[in-house]
Amino acid sequence: MANLLDRASVVLTPTAYNNGEALCIKPDDASGDFDFSRNSAATRVNAQGLVENVQILSSNLVTNGDFSDGSTDWTLDTGWSIADNKMTGNSAAGDSYQDLNLSGGEKTFKITFDCIVNSGQFAVRFINKQWVSASGTYTIYETTTSSRLFVDGRASQLFSGSVTNISVIEITDDTNLPRINYEGFSYDGSGNVVPGSGCGSWLFEPQSTNLIEYSNDYADAYWIKSTSGSGIAPIVTSNYAISPDGTQNADRIQFDATTSGSNSDRSRIRTTLTLSDVTDYTFSFYAKSTDGTDQKISILFDNSQISVETITSEWQRFEDTAQQTGTSSICGLDLRGGNASTSDILVYGIQVEQQSYATSYIPTEGSTVTRNQDVCNNGGSLASINSTSGVLYAEIAALANDGTTRFLGLNDGSNSNRVVILYFSSANKIRAIVSSGGTKYVDVNYQLTNILDFHKVAIKYKLNDFAFWVDGVEVATDTSLNAPIGLDRLDFLLSGANNFFGKTKAVAVFPYLSDAELTELTTI
Repeated sequence: MANLLDRASVVLTPTAYNNGEALCIKPDDASGDFDFSRNSAATRVNAQGLVENVQILSSNLVTNGDFSDGSTDWTLDTGWSIADNKMTGNSAAGDSYQDLNLSGGEKTFKITFDCIVNSGQFAVRFINKQWVSASGTYTIYETTTSSRLFVDGRASQLFSGSVTNISVIEITDDTNLPRINYEGFSYDGSGNVVPGSGCGSWLFEPQSTNLIEYSNDYADAYWIKSTSGSGIAPIVTSNYAISPDGTQNADRIQFDATTSGSNSDRSRIRTTLTLSDVTDYTFSFYAKSTDGTDQKISILFDNSQISVETITSEWQRFEDTAQQTGTSSICGLDLRGGNASTSDILVYGIQVEQQSYATSYIPTEGSTVTRNQDVCNNGGSLASINSTSGVLYAEIAALANDGTTRFLGLNDGSNSNRVVILYFSSANKIRAIVSSGGTKYVDVNYQLTNILDFHKVAIKYKLNDFAFWVDGVEVATDTSLNAPIGLDRLDFLLSGANNFFGKTKAVAVFPYLSDAELTELTTI
């Protein structure tokens, strides 16, 4: 395979990107790089197995921000002290600080911290002083060239109180950032992801909106804690544990349906959504058992249990799809006495979206949020694509077996000349089309076991010679092909529509290859 890649003229793998670009490894002069747009924030699962906003550029840059190692890495000014995992101000007006290990240039940072304010004001800042006068959890954004982070008491209003869990993360305002998403992780004996054990792929998704307004704050009044029968209202403990995003923001929810075993005894958190009638919606959430033992919980949708889930010692994302009936829907998590008497679980990232499957997590904090569709096109060039003969190769997986048509392939800016691979509207079918001069010469499809799995697919084309290869097997041929004309680009769509929403490990364009080479290229 490595030697074959040396022969390719265009190779896109999940390796590198810039704002507005997915970068090819061949050609290496930027002439083949893809245009990319989304114009919104989006999340992914990174190589460490953590859910993160793709606009986050770093891990926490503060060392000992929870003060678990005493005063290590901090320089304290008058009125400040460190003990019991917090920095305490006693009528403090001085500037305690830590010098962060930052490269030069202006950057934007997200600063977060927890504090207790007994009196006065203080700030956690680089340059800009945004004074805090009330206890709580704060998030502050600052753009600066400075690398010295201050914990700063206000001289005119001396500060008494404490601060802890200080975090500084570099972020970007860029919204056209492609996503390399990882999956297939291994787990250690404690149920934790083994970093680096997953496999990355480009993630291209449709537009979607999380209709839940508080996706990760279950203590908020938006979520009603209710009961029926002899059930007891759930108890929510905010920020109880480390969540799938690597921070301590997973809520503990203790459900109690009592020991009667009756289906009428229920304990649940719920909210009411206004939805469209006779439309598919998908409910998803992350969950993990609080104590490591298996727990039961149900997804509540349209005021009915649509599934009963087993929550284990590992963080998992659970999802189920149902068709809405009517326009008002009660949604949430539900424990019914017939399933279990109690359930003690950690919950993160509840999402309800008008899709037949769950897309990547869309965080919300008081209102619905929309992630726009991913658009990737205009890769390659006339210089790197042989229009009259060659091989189009892709290693891809669909997001859903939902009957939609999703294209990727070579074209001349129209449908007249094209070599394309697409997921077909029929269940679990993949399809190959070759057109030349406005005439469709080849249109064949092949039945897969599951289009959600990755498959290696290739189309060989030249005058009177077409072949379609899937997972090491030649599945279709044709000897009456006219070669396409003027192929000069590689798109994850067709004529501005039918975007390829899926996962991509590789797309490449080769010169004409032998059958033996195609067997090698496409064998899983």
